[in-house]
Formats: sequence, structure tokens, C-alpha cells
Amino acid sequence: MAWRKDRPEQDPQASRPDGQNSRQHAPLTQAVIRASSMAKDEVTSLSTLDYRKDLAWQFSDGGEHLAAVILLQHVVQQAARHHGTTALATLVFRNELGEVLGAGGELDEAIAVQELNLADARRALGAEHARTLAFRNNLANHCSRAGRHERAIALHEENVLLSERALGTGARHTIERRNNLLFAYVAAGDRKRAVACCQSNLDLCRGHLGPSDPLTVTVGENLAMVRSRKWWRSRPALSEQPERRFDG
Repeated sequence: MAWRKDRPEQDPQASRPDGQNSRQHAPLTQAVIRASSMAKDEVTSLSTLDYRKDLAWQFSDGGEHLAAVILLQHVVQQAARHHGTTALATLVFRNELGEVLGAGGELDEAIAVQELNLADARRALGAEHARTLAFRNNLANHCSRAGRHERAIALHEENVLLSERALGTGARHTIERRNNLLFAYVAAGDRKRAVACCQSNLDLCRGHLGPSDPLTVTVGENLAMVRSRKWWRSRPALSEQPERRFDG
């Protein structure tokens, strides 16, 4: 994978903190052989790279995590080489690499990739760009899953503030992002902030979207859930909760 020259070189397959790399002893399946062969190609066409990105997700969904990572690393490398490190396509592909790493349980690696991507997106696109907001959201989700709750909350809070500035307090996408913040509070076990966030969001939903809007109904259900002390005592682990992601 191509990294910016002004940063230390990083090995995308570097060992995990516990000294065990989940890909190190992965079996050499047909999918891995195919991905490794494709990764030798020089590819300039964005449509071809996009096809390979989709194929990587097929590998991931089929349990072929190593093949998916190999192929997406290749896609990011080729996009960066031929279109630029901070080109929109490169940023999107690198975000997808982070998502595949996270889907395979490599949360530290996913966070490292998406932290880099967010920094590049802020410089290239701006902090309030729809893609930058989406990248920040996905990074925050991985931080929550990894137990980095304060970082996750800070990222989601920033997203809400920027969305309010760009779209308005009662815009649907702003409400969606505030709902994502709610789940970061839940993951951190912060009932007080979760209830306050959800109550505020429900008031905005009713005022801007109307009481019968599906999003208003969902936020209302969320409020009933987080108000319940019984639910907090038996709430599912974060990995069992649906991920709330806005793709920009």
C-alpha cells in the first residue's frame, strides 16, 4: 500500500499489538492465489479498480479475509500511484480497506488506515465535505468497537457540529449523525449523555420531520430504550448492535 512520503513508512501487514497477525498463517486458498495474482497488475482505470474493490468485498463476505485485504491494498496502491494520494477515488478506496480490515476483526489496523484517510480527506476535501463526514463516522465506529470510546465520541460530536453548520440542525443527515453519537454514548456506558442526546434528537425530528416520519419513529424507540434502566443492565454487546453508518 502506498503511504504519503511525509509519514514514516508503515507495513499494512505489521504484527498486531499482541504479536499475532491474523493473516500470517492464513491458508493459501484459491481466492488468495487469485487476489495475489491480480495484485501484480498495473491498473490505471478507475472502473477496473472499482470492480476489484467490489470483488474484494465478495471475498470478505465469503470469509476470504486475506484475499480481500490483498486485493484492496492493491487497489489503494494503484489509485494512489496513478491518480494521487489524496484523489477522491484513492480516499474512497482506502476507506474501504479500513472497512474490510474492521470486518475481519483487525480493528487496530482499520483505525490506523482510517485515521490516515481522515487526515488526508480533511486537507483535500475539507472538514465538512460529505465524504469526510462519512470517513470520520466510519473511523468513529471502529474506535467504539475497539473500546476507544472517548475518541469515538469526539469524532461523532465533531461530525454533528460540522453537519449542523453545513446542513442545519434539523436536517435529516444531521439527525442521522446525532443518532450515531447516541450509540457511541451507549457503547461507552454513558446513560446520562445518551438520554440527553436522544431526547434532543427526538425534539428535532418532531419539529423538522414530523411525528410520523420513519426516522422520528426510530429515534423515539431509541429514546425509550436508553431511558430504561432494565435495558442498560441487559443491553447487548456493541458487536451485536446494528452499525449506524452514513455513507455520504
